[in-house]
Amino acid sequence: MAVRTRHRHRHQDDGGRDDGGRAAPREHRHPVTAREGDGARTTSDAASSVHARRVAVIGTGPVGLITALALAHHGACVDLIGPPFDAPHAARDTRTTAIFLPGIRMLERLGVWAHAAAHAEPLRTMRLIDATGRLLRAPEAAFHSSEIGEPAFGYNIANTALIAAAWQAFADANVTHTPMVKATAVRRVSQTEARRPDVGQDGASAHQDDVIIAGIDQAGRAITLPALNLVVGADGRHSLVRSSAGISADTTPYPQTAIACSFTHTAPHEGVSTEFHRSDGPLTTVPLPGRRSSLVWVEAPERAQALMGLDDDAFARTLEAQTDRLLGTVEALTPRAAFPLIKLTAARYATANHALVGEAAHVFPPIGAQGLNLGLRDAAALAAHVGEGLQRGHGAGAAATMDGYDRGRHGDVRLRTLGVDALNRSLLSRALPAQLLRGAGLHVLNALTPLRERVMREGMGESRGESRGGIDLPPLMRAD
Repeated sequence: MAVRTRHRHRHQDDGGRDDGGRAAPREHRHPVTAREGDGARTTSDAASSVHARRVAVIGTGPVGLITALALAHHGACVDLIGPPFDAPHAARDTRTTAIFLPGIRMLERLGVWAHAAAHAEPLRTMRLIDATGRLLRAPEAAFHSSEIGEPAFGYNIANTALIAAAWQAFADANVTHTPMVKATAVRRVSQTEARRPDVGQDGASAHQDDVIIAGIDQAGRAITLPALNLVVGADGRHSLVRSSAGISADTTPYPQTAIACSFTHTAPHEGVSTEFHRSDGPLTTVPLPGRRSSLVWVEAPERAQALMGLDDDAFARTLEAQTDRLLGTVEALTPRAAFPLIKLTAARYATANHALVGEAAHVFPPIGAQGLNLGLRDAAALAAHVGEGLQRGHGAGAAATMDGYDRGRHGDVRLRTLGVDALNRSLLSRALPAQLLRGAGLHVLNALTPLRERVMREGMGESRGESRGGIDLPPLMRAD
């Protein structure tokens, strides 16, 4: 894919024009042109310098790619830091992602969905089945998108297809990419470096608040980026950005391992995602195009190890039994991957000149498709705060801007983390009160239509506004 790649340490003054024929800033061409509407913000003259707008996003997973596009959409000059797209390597990732409607709106506005839609399958029904085998069992519950006037709750797509679509959106926008295969250090500019023109951008002096990123390129050579006003960590649960910023994280392991793969099946899925609630954790099948579905199967570590040791035919027969053959005969499995489950919550999501998104900020079990959707809301919220700060004349990583992002994300992250953790622990618990509470909750949801609608909206990440107990959606995700 023809993504503009940086091989030097400085931006070139190309004096170019954007796709709409308008003059781009001479200091740096915007990777994505900021547009009026759709939540975009134009920068004021006071914040138009490269120093104020220079942002780096470390991480080329789905959240990192989309964060870079969102920041550029809001007027930042963005460097994407990470390995280039490698289709054969990407194909080894057999995981999929269910993206709810707010995330789909965001992808549409960033030019990603046009390349991804053909590879995605709509999720029209979310079904919960109690397969714990306990004396007190919760009733089966099915939630239909038509109940809230939507054609689908969202869409399921293979990670490889989503990543390829994001890179294609970058190519269309002529985004800047620095092919650093590994970032080794993130640090602030020293007092001495602040006086040196080679540390800044295009000969301009750097600021002591700026951040420098050092790393290794594809040839094994050490490279350093000029001073940045903001560095965004989309670099996963072992985030270098988080540790460099001095942000602590609370990590709790679960006695569970998740197995992920995709498979074909003989019965149609009819757009139904089914989550079997089992005593060792959920088993979830999610529709893909055709007669294919993705699988996330959470088990005790010893049992997961045994399942990973089965050949494909034995695993398929075991999966059929666990799902009551709802999808018929299981065939054509992709390679399986297993990963231990943890809960991780960063103490903060930003400090001056540093921000965290996705798994650098929060990790929890794969229940209810909340993980990536929460990361996309991080990206949209961060971009909105940065865009508003630039409009007011602040640098992208200004302390006030980062404080606003940090405060705004805590409520949403806390709500999702507590909800997923409580549900997961209720499955693991043998205590009757926990079983009663989970069963009673589903009984109430089945009986009360207004509550069902509210739960469905909140599950998708839709908001009714803080005044009504919800979390306001960032502009890129709003329906209006």
